Amino acid sequence: LKNFVNAVIANGCEVPIETMDGARKLAKLLGNAQRLAADHRARGGSIAQVVIGKLSFDRETVDAAFEEATIPDSGREASDLCFGSSLTFPTTNWPPGVSPLCLHFAWQGGVLLVSARDDGMLSTSIDMPEDYLHNHPGLLDDRPRSERPLTLDVIALSPALILNYRGVPVHKNSPWHAANSGIFATTKGKEAARQALSGGVLCVVCLRDDSLEHSTCLAQTLHLDRPKR
Repeated sequence: LKNFVNAVIANGCEVPIETMDGARKLAKLLGNAQRLAADHRARGGSIAQVVIGKLSFDRETVDAAFEEATIPDSGREASDLCFGSSLTFPTTNWPPGVSPLCLHFAWQGGVLLVSARDDGMLSTSIDMPEDYLHNHPGLLDDRPRSERPLTLDVIALSPALILNYRGVPVHKNSPWHAANSGIFATTKGKEAARQALSGGVLCVVCLRDDSLEHSTCLAQTLHLDRPKR
């Protein structure tokens, strides 16, 4: 379990580990993310940080996670947002002059939404673009490096569900962005997943700068670009 030695915990987060099996699974996820971050730094990346956090969502509106994905212009009215907890990255290991980021999460119409911000904005104040389901910023991005999207991986550890999103491009201080490169599925039924999401699930998050890996394109090729239940 040496991966825990250098583990970074999101600000204000507690990481309860109840069983040895749970510790092993978390250590494996953490080790994979740490190696990815190390490889990114070796290629010249300035931001490559891994944190352990806990994602929880509003109990009253969490059913938004289990709805069918709402397609723009389909004539269907979008459901209300289900806001989740935010994860604030500690300032440790950030390069000089770079403000620490806060990751915000929400669900709407079966789609996981993400926003990365360093401006102190609350989740309830973040704008929603009309075409967020079709928004894939950065795939052919020739903008200056400072304006290119960050890349986010978030993988949850829960026996009740699978939540695994990799290579998600997120522009800093921008509207909500749909996490299209991953999968969400229940493993023990919706009620168990509902309880897990509202009670909080441990997750490993890897954030990198100036890099949109092939996993995004691969996920779309394999039709993993829409959450599944």
